[in-house]
Amino acid sequence: MIATRRIGPITGFGIKRGAAGDAPAQHVLSALKQRGPRLVTVRVVSFVFVLQLGNCVGKLRAAMAHLRFVRAIDDVRPYGTHRYDVYGPKVDRRLTLFGYRALNAWLQLEFNPDVVAYCERPLRVPDIRPARMVDFWVRGRDSEHFLIVLRGSELQSPAAQPLRFAAFDAWARKTGIQVCVIGADERAPVDILQRNQATIIHHVAADHTFVTDEIKQRALAACGEGATVGELESRLLPVDGTLVRSAAFMLVLEGSLRCPTLAREPLSRQTQLVCA
Repeated sequence: MIATRRIGPITGFGIKRGAAGDAPAQHVLSALKQRGPRLVTVRVVSFVFVLQLGNCVGKLRAAMAHLRFVRAIDDVRPYGTHRYDVYGPKVDRRLTLFGYRALNAWLQLEFNPDVVAYCERPLRVPDIRPARMVDFWVRGRDSEHFLIVLRGSELQSPAAQPLRFAAFDAWARKTGIQVCVIGADERAPVDILQRNQATIIHHVAADHTFVTDEIKQRALAACGEGATVGELESRLLPVDGTLVRSAAFMLVLEGSLRCPTLAREPLSRQTQLVCA
């Protein structure tokens, strides 16, 4: 059986945006730009940084060697869709997404700690006209999925969509992969949760190269039974506060820390974080 489920909306989390944007997307893009220029201590970017970067590249290559899919096979923008160029912390690379629904699905993959890896547009669905890409391949802790995010025209007859992909589903099950057909409503307004998620992704994208495992471990230990972002920055002095904040947000993405007010209050130095 093809799993069909509904996911929540999102309206725009691109670092760059192609095609004409709408008003909700403009709000989120402006939220991404609110951070001003930041200073990076030059002495940190030295021989130690070069060694660390080399180790990260080596680990990434080793991990990618065991993945079924590592890159999109096609970057052609479907007619009438918005293009978003984003950074995916989980796969440690930039990727291009087309349309709000695919963007929404990607965000949920990044914030789901059970997702180990993913790849956008890994292959085409055979025998479908017009040509149809699989939106994502996803590896969980103990399973794999193909995600097909329904487009606007496909949502006009959602009940008929599983039948279109029946042959593809049969092939995928033989390889041990479940096909999930996803619908979403792109018209919902931007809310606090989505703005906060955009901010977290923005911090991680900007600082992931400079945040060491040691900083993350110290941030996790300093959180104890709970701490605000500002308190973590103070406890880890003399480490730059921007790096501490980004380390905390990386831990949130990984599921090691939780932010109880993520869906209710804008992120700030008073935001409370607790161990998961």
